[in-house]
Amino acid sequence: MVLAGGREHGGALRLAILANPMLAVYELANGREVWTMGGIEAEIGTSPAWGEGRLFAGNEYTRLVAVDAADGRLLWETDEDLPDVASPLAYRGRLHLAASSGIVTCRDAATGRTLWTQEWDEGFYSSPVAAGDHVYLADRKGRTRVIRASTTFEPVAENPTGEDCGATPAFAGGRLYLRGLRRLYAIGPSP
Repeated sequence: MVLAGGREHGGALRLAILANPMLAVYELANGREVWTMGGIEAEIGTSPAWGEGRLFAGNEYTRLVAVDAADGRLLWETDEDLPDVASPLAYRGRLHLAASSGIVTCRDAATGRTLWTQEWDEGFYSSPVAAGDHVYLADRKGRTRVIRASTTFEPVAENPTGEDCGATPAFAGGRLYLRGLRRLYAIGPSP
């Protein structure tokens, strides 16, 4: 996860890496270690998320931490409803977590308080993504679930592709791209 050059770290680009047993932040220009936080020991499958000056990192069978991106100071932590493959999404003051068990949790990014939890039959390997007022979650059977980016659970749509999916959706040029097991889908206006 590359952290934009913000005031909190002198405008320099930084790189955050989560790997057993720690979360570490480095200066991108010279590789200098800025800070590390230990105690995140597990088989790590997720990447950190960044939003509003905070880093969020963790994995199932360990813990999820929210830390100050500038100095690594612990802000909050939890060991409940953690993702194991999909990376967290920090968006509009909230943190979205999707697990391969089918549980999706939305937390307040500042406090860690659970805002809502939803469980589906199919789990998630792909990470949640967001655009505008919506969060997109592609489950392992290729159904993209669209929810409102809100403090309450508000489903908007479910769109099946008809094939398995493990890749994270991507936005580019006004389109949503989904990669299924056999095909690539482009959803949006024609070029």
